[in-house]
Amino acid sequence: MFYSILTLIIIGFLFFTSCVSTYTALQEMQPSLTKKEVRNTIGKPSSVGRSNSMDRWTYQFNWNSQEYTRDVLFDEGRVHKVGPLTPYPNYKKKMTEAETMEEYEINASLYQKQKEKGFREINSLKKKSENLKKK
Repeated sequence: MFYSILTLIIIGFLFFTSCVSTYTALQEMQPSLTKKEVRNTIGKPSSVGRSNSMDRWTYQFNWNSQEYTRDVLFDEGRVHKVGPLTPYPNYKKKMTEAETMEEYEINASLYQKQKEKGFREINSLKKKSENLKKK
């Protein structure tokens, strides 16, 4: 009995710390990291796709008892942009629950806008890191 409880505590701790690590790693994403470096640091993305000629990796994780997603865009194999922290489920779920086509189209439009807005440019971070390397 003791070992069962101890095992559950350890599994819960590992799960919690891995989610916090994903959040922290995405917050501290450095410009120009390669896909391999991102995967080694954060792990396998929840989903992959393409957006505006760039590869998009989506990470889904729990943070503060809420499920979130965050996208990382790659240009020529290197980190270009990191998307906003987006609560999940979001408009995508509402699209599947829509009862009318009009409701579906509204949620689809809102979902697309949500996915596109809020990407932070990290080119300014790239310039800062290059300047630090020169010093």
